[in-house]
Amino acid sequence: ALNGSVQKRTGPLRFGHWVVWERLGGTDEVTEYRARNATVATSESVLLRVYHADPFQPEDLRAAERIAIANAYEVLVKLPPHECIVGCRDFFSTEDESQYVLVLDDVHARALYLHLNNPQLALAADLKIRLITDMLRGLAHAHAHRVIHRALSPSAVLITGAGRAMLTDFDYARPEDPRSHTVAAQL
Repeated sequence: ALNGSVQKRTGPLRFGHWVVWERLGGTDEVTEYRARNATVATSESVLLRVYHADPFQPEDLRAAERIAIANAYEVLVKLPPHECIVGCRDFFSTEDESQYVLVLDDVHARALYLHLNNPQLALAADLKIRLITDMLRGLAHAHAHRVIHRALSPSAVLITGAGRAMLTDFDYARPEDPRSHTVAAQL
């Protein structure tokens, strides 16, 4: 029925006004990209975490999924900026709500788990101490602002080219104030 009336998309992948120029990886639930602003050619790059959602679920399930996906954004926008936590810029859905996009600062870093799983990327003892210190500083900042990360793992710690650690993956974070919803069942 659609033959001849629907054309395959050409050009780079785009989410809102962000044009993807590199796919960084992903799972069935989330895909990460590096992107630039389409309207400002000289803009700096950002990281896009694209969460895949099922737009055909009943409305109550879609609403619960939307709340769970938006959790990282809600936590990060309430948290003051810190040098050991990846900053958040925006959050939006695609038109059909099949995808939700979290826009994060691009810190040009690698996940800690890459260093742990590859002997060629082994970390020196002094760098390990600096990374642990940065991780603890990031966690202390979050805790001081009543946010509990709840999913700290080697994939949630990024190591910058300057040898600094930054926390990311606040998807399961929880503000200490009471909420009407939780993502605990998804852990």
